[in-house]
Amino acid sequence: MDVLFRSPPGALLAKPWVDQAGLLGLKRWYFPLSRLWAAANAAGDDTALFRDEIGAPVAARPEPYLRSVLARNAGCKAAAEAARSAWETSLFGDAPDEDCSLLDRRRRAAATRHLATRASFYPLLFPTRPPSARWEIDQPARVEHDLGPAIARPDSLYDVAVDVGTVAVSPPVIEGGQREYWLRAPTPLSRLRQRPGSEVLYARVIEPVDPAPCPTLIFGSGLCLEFELLTVARGPATRLADLGWRVVEPISPYHGLRACRGATAASRSLPPGRPARSIL
Repeated sequence: MDVLFRSPPGALLAKPWVDQAGLLGLKRWYFPLSRLWAAANAAGDDTALFRDEIGAPVAARPEPYLRSVLARNAGCKAAAEAARSAWETSLFGDAPDEDCSLLDRRRRAAATRHLATRASFYPLLFPTRPPSARWEIDQPARVEHDLGPAIARPDSLYDVAVDVGTVAVSPPVIEGGQREYWLRAPTPLSRLRQRPGSEVLYARVIEPVDPAPCPTLIFGSGLCLEFELLTVARGPATRLADLGWRVVEPISPYHGLRACRGATAASRSLPPGRPARSIL
C-alpha cells in the first residue's frame, strides 16, 4: 500500500475526488446492497418477511428467483455461524485440544463468503433502488428514560467499566514469532447489552512472543470495517506486532462478531438523515 501511494498513480488517489467517488459508490451500491443483505439475514428463506424487512417495496422478481437468492445467503450464513460456534467453543469452551488456528481460518473464510453474498442481490437494485437504511428511532419517552441522566452528566456515558472478573482469556496461539489470544466479557453498558448480538464484547490481542516489556496499542477499526471476519494473511495488527507492539483490537459495537440481527456494520451508528454523508 505504501508503494502504491508513493507512486505517480498513487498520487492521483490522494485527491478530494476519491472521497466523492467513494461517496457515490456507497450511496448507489454498497448501502442498498447491504440493506438487502441484512434483510435476507433476518428473513432466512421467507420471501414475505424479506420484503417486510427491507422497509420499502423491492423490485418485482419471480418468487422462485427470490427463494433461490435467499437460500444461497441462508446457506452461507448458517455455515458462517457454525464455523464461528466451533471457533468460539475451542477458545472459551471445553475443547482445548482443537486446533484454534485452523478453526479461526475456517471461521474467517466462512464469514468472508457470507459477506460476499451481497453481490447476489445486485439485480434487485433495479429499476428502483431500495433504501440505504431502515431507521428504528426510539420514542422520546424511551430516550428520556435511557439517556435522561446523561443530559445532566454527559460523562456518565463513558464511565462504565468492564468488570475484570468477568473477562475470559483464550489459550494463546503462537505462530511466526507472535502470540495471539482473545478476550471475551459481558457488555458492561446495559442499554447496549440488551440488543441481540451485542450481549458480549470481544477483543483480539496479538503481541511478540519475546517476553520483554512492549508498548501496547489499542487499534480501533473505522465504520463498516470488520477485519475479524475477513480472510487476511497479514493485517495491520500483525504488521505492528512485527515492529514490537502489543496490539489490542476491540470489536466495535454493531460490527462483525457483535452485529445485530437484521443490521449491517455500523448501521445502528448512523444518524437519521443521510447515512452516506454521516460517514464521509
